[in-house]
Amino acid sequence: MPMAFKSTGLIPGVIGTIFVAVVATHCVHILVKTSRNLCKICRIPSLSYTATCEYAFKHGPKQLRQYSTFVRYFADSAMAGICIGGTSVYVLFIATSLRDVS
Repeated sequence: MPMAFKSTGLIPGVIGTIFVAVVATHCVHILVKTSRNLCKICRIPSLSYTATCEYAFKHGPKQLRQYSTFVRYFADSAMAGICIGGTSVYVLFIATSLRDVS
């Protein structure tokens, strides 16, 4: 984050951060709203992230229903990739910080 602010500047960095936060919050709101609607339609108490993706395709347009299983596996794979990527960046950040301290 500091390098991003260094590259863009203080004002564009703050504006960009606020913009990304608003977009991310909006996406989470859409996901939660969709999950609640699917819970009502399917009469299920709650759905996980991947189940929400799968049921959205199962109960969506007829052309997309055949992809519901693929979407479930894709969502699981994407989440695993995000976790691995985030952990890798964290490990690199800590390693760099420890190297600079010692």
